[in-house]
Amino acid sequence: MKIKQLAKSASFLLVAGFISFTIPSCSSEEEIIILQDVKVNSESFNLAEDGSTTIEVKVVPENTPIAKAVLSTSLFNESGVFEVTRLTPKGNGVWQIAAKVKDFSRIQNGQDVILSVYQEDNMYIQTTLKINDPYSIEGKYTPVHPQAFTFYSAEDGKLMAIFIIYTAIVNHNFLKIGSITNIISLAAASLPFALGVAGCIVLTGTDLSGGRVVGLSAALSAALLQKTDLARRMFSWMPNIPTWAGICIAILAVIAIGAIIGFVNGFFVAKFKLHPFIVTLATQLITYGLILVFFMLNDNNGQPLSGLSDGYSSFIKGKMISIGAVSLPWYVLYAIILLAITWFLWNKTTFGKNMFAVGSNAEAANVSGVNVFRTTVLVHTFAGVMYGLTGFIEGARISSITQSTGLNYECDAIAACVIGGVSFVGGTGKISGIVLGVLILRIIFAALTFLAIDSSLQYIIKGLIILVACSLDMRKYLVKK
Repeated sequence: MKIKQLAKSASFLLVAGFISFTIPSCSSEEEIIILQDVKVNSESFNLAEDGSTTIEVKVVPENTPIAKAVLSTSLFNESGVFEVTRLTPKGNGVWQIAAKVKDFSRIQNGQDVILSVYQEDNMYIQTTLKINDPYSIEGKYTPVHPQAFTFYSAEDGKLMAIFIIYTAIVNHNFLKIGSITNIISLAAASLPFALGVAGCIVLTGTDLSGGRVVGLSAALSAALLQKTDLARRMFSWMPNIPTWAGICIAILAVIAIGAIIGFVNGFFVAKFKLHPFIVTLATQLITYGLILVFFMLNDNNGQPLSGLSDGYSSFIKGKMISIGAVSLPWYVLYAIILLAITWFLWNKTTFGKNMFAVGSNAEAANVSGVNVFRTTVLVHTFAGVMYGLTGFIEGARISSITQSTGLNYECDAIAACVIGGVSFVGGTGKISGIVLGVLILRIIFAALTFLAIDSSLQYIIKGLIILVACSLDMRKYLVKK
């Protein structure tokens, strides 16, 4: 009897198995499940002291098979920072992902982490999370700032406050409304330049040509927008056109000049793998030569360019907001507009993500499909455009353009970026940090003037700021590494 029952059971299993394999194969259509969305239970997560974490996600459709999950600090899914140790289905489309930190040196507070959930090797969906608590190499939680180095921690803020108070005690005019508006105006004038060079620093490079691009752009703007009845007009052959038309032509001209020089910088850096220091030093000299030639045109014989049209001066220096007897000029608004554009490009576009990816690890970015050449060229081109627009503003702000206009502008901008946390290590930087760095630098220079510090000594202080900031930046990087 037992033998007959076993035989019947075996026959039943064979028939059932045959039916289960043949019926799907004979059906006219197969159900194809494609991963459509991944939802997380929280947009941020904590790390335990050993660097472990658990994240729950829900996939749509709920019956989608999941092959693997990857946590990384960049869009190209490098696996050197996190290791996913377990992927567990919890039912109803919910999956639990257990991961652990492999490289603690690259974990920062508030850092974006990319979670990629794979259905197959080439079929996945990405979502962005944030790390709530930083983890240090020593195994204790520490208040790590998202930048590699900044001057605006709590302790630095106290020192800055003491410095401001001391300056105000020595010279009561320092905190008057006129001085404050002057600091804001000077910061706004130099902000577009800093926003441009910051992208080059994110790529672990720099740009020494920016100051000369500002000088050439300012000279061209001044020549195009001189008064029509001026006796020694640079472009005397130009017809009398409305001021708004001349301003539009000048803006397009400086954008074109800046973009061309920036493109040349980016092309030689990306194509021939030359260090940005060498490339931009060469274009700095070339641009300065063009400035000298430009100032000799039409029998100008190197004389300063002045006599600007009232419309041009009003467009840049006209009163935007009046506060008592002082006012903020229009170029403060233009700086805010350029700030908003740069913030959007850095944080909300593929260009910005690629820039940080290339700055973090160019080789890994290239392997992952990021066009390193195009990204590098675009970053330098955008920087050149910002230099050109800075020159357009400086043309009317200074009112008298000489061959030395723009000299050492790059030094101020680089110092502001480093103070604001844009690291030469690459891949780190925030727009808010750049703004704060520019303001801090302007406050320092204004305070030195109110303290009657010799202007020659300010160059020494400026150089020390760059040296100390870069040294501390690199020291923190090496300690973390």
